[in-house]
Amino acid sequence: MLTGLQSFRHYATDGAPSGGMNRWVKYGGGFFAVTLVAFGIARAIVPEPEDMPKTKEGIDEVMSQIRRRGKAATKPANPTFKGGDQGWVDLKLENVEEINHNTKKFRFALPDKDDVSGLQIASALLTKFKGPEMEKPVIRPYTPTSDEDARGHIDFVIKRYPDGPMSEHLHNMEPPQRLDFKGPIPKYPWAPNKHDHIALIAGGTGITPMYQLCRAIFNNPDDKTKVTLVFGNVSEEDILLKREFEDLENTYPQRFRAFYMLDKPAEGWMQGKGHIGKDLLKQVLPEPKTENMKIFVCGPPGLYKAISGTKKSPQDQGDLTGILKELGLRENAGESGVLLSLSALQTKLAAAMANTSTFWKAARAYLVYEAMQSIRQYHRFGKHVRAQYKRDMDKVKAVEVDEHSDSSTPLSSSTSATAGTSPTANDVRDPEKAEGAISQGSPLSTDRASEPQAQSQEMQHAAIIPTHSSTGTTLGTILTGIHVRDRTTKERSLGDFAKDQKVFVVGYDGEHDVLDPHNWSYGTRIWATVNIAFIGWIVGFASSVDSAALIQAAEDLGVSEVTESLATGMFLVGFGVGALFAGPVSETVGRNPVYIATLSLYMVFVMASALAPNIGSQVVFRFFAGFFGSTPLTCAGGSISDLWSPMERVYAFPVFANAAFMGPIFGPVVGGFIGESSLVSWRWTEWVTLIISGLVLVSIVVLQPETYAPILLKWKAAHLRTLTGDERYKAGIEIREETFRLRLKRALYRPFVLTFREPVIMLLALYLTVIYIILFTFLNGYAFIFTETYGFSEGITGLSFLGIGIGLCLASCLVPFIYMFANRDLAKIKAEGGTRLPPQFRLWFAMLGAPAIPVSLFWMGWTAYPSISYWSPLLASVIFGYGILCVFISSYQYIIDSYEQYSASALASVTLIRYVAAGGSIEYAIPFYKNLGTHWTLTILGAISALCVPLPYLFFVFGPRIRRRSKYAVV
Repeated sequence: MLTGLQSFRHYATDGAPSGGMNRWVKYGGGFFAVTLVAFGIARAIVPEPEDMPKTKEGIDEVMSQIRRRGKAATKPANPTFKGGDQGWVDLKLENVEEINHNTKKFRFALPDKDDVSGLQIASALLTKFKGPEMEKPVIRPYTPTSDEDARGHIDFVIKRYPDGPMSEHLHNMEPPQRLDFKGPIPKYPWAPNKHDHIALIAGGTGITPMYQLCRAIFNNPDDKTKVTLVFGNVSEEDILLKREFEDLENTYPQRFRAFYMLDKPAEGWMQGKGHIGKDLLKQVLPEPKTENMKIFVCGPPGLYKAISGTKKSPQDQGDLTGILKELGLRENAGESGVLLSLSALQTKLAAAMANTSTFWKAARAYLVYEAMQSIRQYHRFGKHVRAQYKRDMDKVKAVEVDEHSDSSTPLSSSTSATAGTSPTANDVRDPEKAEGAISQGSPLSTDRASEPQAQSQEMQHAAIIPTHSSTGTTLGTILTGIHVRDRTTKERSLGDFAKDQKVFVVGYDGEHDVLDPHNWSYGTRIWATVNIAFIGWIVGFASSVDSAALIQAAEDLGVSEVTESLATGMFLVGFGVGALFAGPVSETVGRNPVYIATLSLYMVFVMASALAPNIGSQVVFRFFAGFFGSTPLTCAGGSISDLWSPMERVYAFPVFANAAFMGPIFGPVVGGFIGESSLVSWRWTEWVTLIISGLVLVSIVVLQPETYAPILLKWKAAHLRTLTGDERYKAGIEIREETFRLRLKRALYRPFVLTFREPVIMLLALYLTVIYIILFTFLNGYAFIFTETYGFSEGITGLSFLGIGIGLCLASCLVPFIYMFANRDLAKIKAEGGTRLPPQFRLWFAMLGAPAIPVSLFWMGWTAYPSISYWSPLLASVIFGYGILCVFISSYQYIIDSYEQYSASALASVTLIRYVAAGGSIEYAIPFYKNLGTHWTLTILGAISALCVPLPYLFFVFGPRIRRRSKYAVV
């Protein structure tokens, strides 16, 4: 049971809040690369001294984090318990550990050693057991004590009750016997810093859900919630998880306090004696009306009655009584009033929609769908959904017949098989009920039963479908790909409490669903990939095309060549800054709207750049053209992941990578001939870019399908609502609690956090930055290498960039061999029980290509003489193109595989750093080549790139060790 309280007094030991410390790191001249490499390696081993806080609490927290650093923060690649219509999962008992005379710790093995449970905070699992003489199975909820991301196993601490059939059965089990589990059962929806303070009042094994919540709070460095625990037991040996709570108390003395009460204490016991009473709670709980607080109660029925009183139903706490009321604590005041106000506001908004503006809203919605989504694709979804609906309606009728004849019909998703009327299954006095997870759905939640004839609370919270359920609910349960669950508290705030509180979360119709982009035909997926590659090509083309007409543009605008090069530099800076924003927007509206909207705005600013009357306006317009043209840099990786499996991406990703590099290569080829032409102005570099961009935009609007799964499922949910008239069908994106503002905020700060905390990201960002500096200084440097040395015209100098393009194609020739190696290694891994290639496999491209970069630069630098054929530096440029594509492919795919759910932020960080640095390098490229000369300039660049060559080999050998120390990477 939980009670929303309005206040909590502060601890007397609380220290003053400590401010953050700004860190400024300065790199000097030629020591830039060496310093950053050394910093990255050192950061992988120990935390930075400047990161260490100066308060005792802060130091304790850091020390705790260091102790936990061995645990890799991994994404649950394969959750065992998925909910939906998964059914019961049979797990093998792996180990039993005796804790005391009546309590044991049970470890059950998950189906695969790399699987995770799939549970969230706070949630529980149902267990099912049917004895040989039982009419109906016994079903009980238990809360795991193992970490949610623990791989290969799940742990429970369970007390044996004399009249508890499930606990008796579990205590009689021995490895390798098996038990049925089902879930997860979502309970109280915890969020970091949801309350300033929480108080946990527990008895017996009711401590397990409390421990689950404590673990979630203190494992999250961003969660600053304070916790007070009051724990009652019979004797000292009955205190479960005492060592774990003592560790928390020692690590977080200002945030966690524990008080123990014993009915039968041994001689010498120094803490409380007797039951949890008013005097104790008055002493340890805070005064009302001083802090945002919540109280949770979990334990035997007698504990509930004494502390907070009897609960009417799982969804209705009823009147708060007991000790908490006597202490002046109360339920959440005004909660229903707030809900009524929201409902009234929605009604007024709906009425406002009925005026004449409805026409314009409808027209805009139609244009959005017409321009930004594939209407044919949307209607195709409708066709398939109608076919599924027709197919599954027969199942509904069958279930309705079975429900009247067999009460143990298998249930879906968030349901479980009911125990019927069996006294054993429905015994509300069973003390095992105290071991269920913290429940959700009311201000006061409890894990006890209210009356002997009532159905057990845990069974109600498990969303057991009643015998006479409605056709709508039954259909939602039967339709494949639909997960039926209760709404969370935040979701309920959007509607009326009087209505059905279930929500039908829409998913794909199995792993072979034709609506899933991974199952589309090869032709459709290849064309979609080529379209994305075209976007990458044209924005890359735009970044470099004007540099080839630098002399003419500078003369026309009356500025120096160095000043005019700002137009190219600011475009690249805009690229880097814009990459931070595209990701969260695409996660809200889908890929296509972002591609179409940003490409359209990019074209507007390209046109403005062509018409710019002076250098100031040109630089500003070029910046915004780069800002809106950065979309493929962030979203293309997601689009390719939407379409192709990890193995298929071995072929698919190089297609985009080639296009992304070919764009900057072809820009000077076209721009060089425009610049030297007497027939057209230099401004035609922008007009040509605009024309090609328009063709790409038309292709995207007309032929590109939407690939982002949450948006596709949103379409499916809309069709289901139309077919059934049931508004409970929702896609995950429609009911998620995370706001766009929060996602945008994370997208803006997390890349910087990852950069300074993750040596892998820092060093790969450095490597790609060096490559991009070299590549984009070539835009001005080739004039010194080929025009001044060999007397090439501007057009022919631009053609010289094709050597780099040929090298890019050579790197692509490695793809079939890498794919062959991938298949071979994956077969070995699967034979050993694994499921996926390790991230370091992606480094093969870089290990085969990294040495080519410094070799090509030294080669080009010391053979670019008039006395040596121009074919020599041209051949060196081929080797350079081969090397940069190899490193780019490896870096991107290694980051994606290493950081998985954080990869978008990691790639945004790498994109920002390399493009801002490349934009800056444009400004010093001309003085660099002019003052040092071609030979020494290329020698310095070659030496810097040579320092980075060992990185892929070091990550291949030491990568798992580095990632194991990381909070964000997977091992």
